[in-house]
Amino acid sequence: LAAAAAADEDMLVQQLQTALQARTAQQPASAEAAAALRAVEIYKGAASLLAGSAPAGLLPPAPASYLAIRIRQLADSTCMQPFTWNGGGEWQGRSWTADLPTDAAVLFYLIAAFLQTPRWEFGGATQHTAAGAPLFVATLPARQPEHFYALLPFRPPALAKGANAVLALELGTREPHFTLVMDGEPLLTDSSQTAPFTTLLLLLHIANKDTGAIGGRSLEYLRLNPVLRPAGRVRDLLQGRWFGMWS
Repeated sequence: LAAAAAADEDMLVQQLQTALQARTAQQPASAEAAAALRAVEIYKGAASLLAGSAPAGLLPPAPASYLAIRIRQLADSTCMQPFTWNGGGEWQGRSWTADLPTDAAVLFYLIAAFLQTPRWEFGGATQHTAAGAPLFVATLPARQPEHFYALLPFRPPALAKGANAVLALELGTREPHFTLVMDGEPLLTDSSQTAPFTTLLLLLHIANKDTGAIGGRSLEYLRLNPVLRPAGRVRDLLQGRWFGMWS
């Protein structure tokens, strides 16, 4: 019943979007129709995000309602207090089980979604572009460009030396297993509570040292620069010296 209701809702939203697109194409253009169309695009984007399908291919099959509830629980807390890297939240009155995505996988999915939809501007509203290597999510093209970034749900096979950085979450392992590949070689492999944060920070640091952009969006535009401001000191795995990372 839930699946049928969701399908009916998707159909109605699509029909509404099509009708509004026709209205906005008329001259003179209707400001009210344009505003309504933008609202529908935002709704569709947010609904796809909460259903685990935007981007697709990063999460194992799971009830869409579980994902939406868990995202809200993590977002409503301070510093994601309920976060359990190798587990998750209750579902339908029972404790988390391995057939549901871990919080580490949910976080990985949300990061990928944010990089693909900067500032949650659904419907391609942003006009901001920046020089830099492209970002691939979930899959790699058959012919890879010389330089690129990627977020993958599997550890990639041997990559060409031009791959700037690839962050992989191996979903087939018993516990979340993160691997960061740089220039074709594994830089860091970690399976711990801090793994999703450490590997992500290193990925952003690589992008910052390269062109300051990832996937055609500058880190400044993405508002991720504050994450990389110096404060504490951690070992620079890239050049063998110390650098500050957290503020």
